[in-house]
Amino acid sequence: MLSGERLSALQALNIGLVNHVVDSSETDVFRQKLAAVVSEHLKAGANAARRTKELLRKIHPLPDPGLFEYTASAIAQARCSAEGKHGLQQFFEKKPPVWAADVSAAEFGEVQ
Repeated sequence: MLSGERLSALQALNIGLVNHVVDSSETDVFRQKLAAVVSEHLKAGANAARRTKELLRKIHPLPDPGLFEYTASAIAQARCSAEGKHGLQQFFEKKPPVWAADVSAAEFGEVQ
């Protein structure tokens, strides 16, 4: 990233820079992988995802003792929100929250 070195897809996979590599001729496999990744992200509550992004932006660099308090407060506020309470309740009841969506590969259309 800093050096400008070019990596192959397999090198990027091996060092953990990417999670999946799919041959460009395998469009069905690509759609399935894409649908799985998007589906996992859609299982998060919108407010929870937004708050997590905000938290990650604000807590850099770690460790900073002042950020520990901020982090604990941000997590507590998220858990006490209506979305947080619903998500925790559904988690303990082993049910999906209302915002969880099933996404099929067909919804992604043609792959270029």
